[in-house]
Amino acid sequence: MTGSWALRVAKNVFPRSVEQENLRKALKEWRATAESPVDFSQTDDGAEVENYPPCDLCDYPHIKTGYLIRNVYTGHTLTIGSECILKFQPEFEVKKANYEHVIDCLNKLKTKIGDEEGASFINYYVKNEAFTPKQLILVLRMLKRYNIPYTAFCFKLKIRRNREKLQFERLTDDEISLISKCLSPSQKKKLDLM
Repeated sequence: MTGSWALRVAKNVFPRSVEQENLRKALKEWRATAESPVDFSQTDDGAEVENYPPCDLCDYPHIKTGYLIRNVYTGHTLTIGSECILKFQPEFEVKKANYEHVIDCLNKLKTKIGDEEGASFINYYVKNEAFTPKQLILVLRMLKRYNIPYTAFCFKLKIRRNREKLQFERLTDDEISLISKCLSPSQKKKLDLM
């Protein structure tokens, strides 16, 4: 490994690893944890992008999403960004972790609101892996109402059909603000929310 990325990573990894000379070997000591990712844009203090923390691995400034990796020998942990996590956890596993987070939140919500309504949210999400705009607003509001912690970017919004587009067009500014962290970059661009 060469380049500035490798130099920055070596500076951060070697002091916390058993291996002190070979970066490839040192990185093999690290594993992604099963902990839910942290969405730094949802902090209580309403942090702005410039206040998001840097990636502990490569020093990339202002990561929006933090994933935890742990050294299997030393126990040290690092909070890293969405690009660096792919070095430790293939993308499909990241998507799987996000999916499982949503299902976990929906199961917690189901215990609060009742089996029938809760199961309908779960069944819809399992089938579509996303919610319509109205559904997503309802789910996020209920999660907040029942103090169920959630990571917004794990929840996906579908706005492909005309019905879904019409729902989105009719959203208030507050509703758009509520679901904005759930939108993919391409959705934000299409909807002029960038």
